[in-house]
Amino acid sequence: MSVILASGSARRKEIFESHGLSPVIMPMDVDETLPEGIAPDDAVMFLSLKKGLACETALNEEQTGHGRADAAADSISALETARDSEHALIVSADTIVYAYDIYAGSWCIMGKPRDNDDAWRMLSSIRNTSHKVMTGVSVIFPFLRIRRTFCDVTDVYVDDISDSDLHDYIESGEPKGKAGGYAIQLGFGKYIDHISGDYENVVGFPYDHFIRELSR
Repeated sequence: MSVILASGSARRKEIFESHGLSPVIMPMDVDETLPEGIAPDDAVMFLSLKKGLACETALNEEQTGHGRADAAADSISALETARDSEHALIVSADTIVYAYDIYAGSWCIMGKPRDNDDAWRMLSSIRNTSHKVMTGVSVIFPFLRIRRTFCDVTDVYVDDISDSDLHDYIESGEPKGKAGGYAIQLGFGKYIDHISGDYENVVGFPYDHFIRELSR
């Protein structure tokens, strides 16, 4: 099977490789504007499917000779191999943190922090309480016209972190580019009390759930 991962996430790539797969990396740049009022689980499925369909379109364009000029040579070679196999598979994903924002006074989707102040808002909201990490995953067999999208949810319980420790963590630069402003597998892991659900989902990809969907 030729697996195409429509994501630029190093964490997702590492998860695939840890399970013995070497996916072709084809990150998709899509408009991530969400429909107004969309539920958080629907939001991650919506965005993952949008990325997967964009990758499917790019694959078809490569097939017709109208592909992206910046596509890497090794990706093109792998795509050519994929087109010779009915088992080519596109995998796309989107992860969010869904938590109670103590400043807004409501539950909200926490994406990647814009700056240190935004990281403080997110991290001070999730300390000493629990939140949900949701990952939407889409699996597409582009030449069989088979598509499936699902959402995996993990509850994460965070210790009560002091202002000083939280400030130091933010200043380390680690929150940048991380949904919810943290990475459980890095420095923030010591502040996690426990989780209920899939650890790899919190890292960025629910691999076990993915395999179950393929089995179906």
